[in-house]
Amino acid sequence: MADSMRTMTADDVISQQEQHIARLESELDDMTAALSQAWDQLVPFLNEVPQPGDASHEILPFLEATLVATDTHVALVYLLEQDEWLVAPSHLSLSHTARQHFKDSFLQTQRKDYYLVDVPERKEIWMFITLVTEQSHAGMIGIGLPKGTREFSALDVRILKRMSERVASQLLAAQLAHVREREARLQHELEIAGAIQRSIQPVDKPVVPGMQMSAIWQPARRVGGDAWGWVQQPCGKLCWFLLDVSGKGLSAALAAVSLHTAIHMALRLDMPPVKALQTINEEFYNTLTKTRLFATVVVVALDPETLMIEQANAGHLPTLIRQANSWIRLEATEPPLGVLPDIKPEAQHLQLNQDDLILCYSDGYTEITTADGLWDVTGLMNAIPSDLINPEAVADRINAAADSVRLSQEIHDDQTAIVVSMR
Repeated sequence: MADSMRTMTADDVISQQEQHIARLESELDDMTAALSQAWDQLVPFLNEVPQPGDASHEILPFLEATLVATDTHVALVYLLEQDEWLVAPSHLSLSHTARQHFKDSFLQTQRKDYYLVDVPERKEIWMFITLVTEQSHAGMIGIGLPKGTREFSALDVRILKRMSERVASQLLAAQLAHVREREARLQHELEIAGAIQRSIQPVDKPVVPGMQMSAIWQPARRVGGDAWGWVQQPCGKLCWFLLDVSGKGLSAALAAVSLHTAIHMALRLDMPPVKALQTINEEFYNTLTKTRLFATVVVVALDPETLMIEQANAGHLPTLIRQANSWIRLEATEPPLGVLPDIKPEAQHLQLNQDDLILCYSDGYTEITTADGLWDVTGLMNAIPSDLINPEAVADRINAAADSVRLSQEIHDDQTAIVVSMR
């Protein structure tokens, strides 16, 4: 009889424990659901202010919810510094040593479901769980208890895991909002830069008896590092120039605009090509060096009376002159602007004749990848029929030939060319 009573008592205990566990599970589910609902109500408000530089607006409400749900003493979120994304709640007074504790704990947290940290100087025990966004560790969320009060429970772990998912989702949304904002701002800046760059490219053509000019300017992106122009100097000479700034995008475009304006002004002051390049290099050397940019530039001056040209070339591709069905190359005599503090380009002279063709161009043409390798200068020269002299027809033929040999459908580098013919 006693054994039967003992057996019944044991069964009762087991049954009671099972009922207790089931009740706890039910309460835990209800609490988790309520916590999720409360967070969902906060999300619309948080989405209105997605400020990545100060994520406390997003973090503090959910930290407060976590404190209430876990009945703990303090909570924080630690995020890694990634792409200007460094966030830590400012409401906690943490010393450098304490912060280092949390930072060191991050590596441990990545390897476990949760990680306990003893912070002696605050007399607290902390539990951390990793925050994961886009399958990468973004940081951790933690709650703290004064030592000697109680231990963290399974319920604390479960709630903290659920909240880690919520905050990771919110942080990802804020990051995406920040990325979209930056993209929109960049697109706006590119539109402005593109408009400025287009405005400095010549629209009209010089009117010089016995000479015709045409030009091509095709940036690979909305903005580019190529620019060209022409100036009728007070002395009567006609000058044209072509520059190519290293790199692509906004920085190259801004440098190209600045250099274009400076060269244009130098030539308007009647500077010869050599003096113009020396002056521009002196003025822009420090700026180009600091920004790790350089620019190849070629400047050509034509005397309409004598048909003599003078060229100065700093690192640019050779100017091509077709005379009597033969091509002459005027090579660069100095490195690009921004490479050396002082340059002394050689003044190159050549006598032009009727039916001569002059071609200045950028490496957007010569570095086109074809089935046989780079198009190079030879491919460019072969694309121009020997009997073609009209500059617009020559420019059209160059573009058509480039499109036909290019393996890719996209232009990968800015393409600029100036075509001058003597008639």
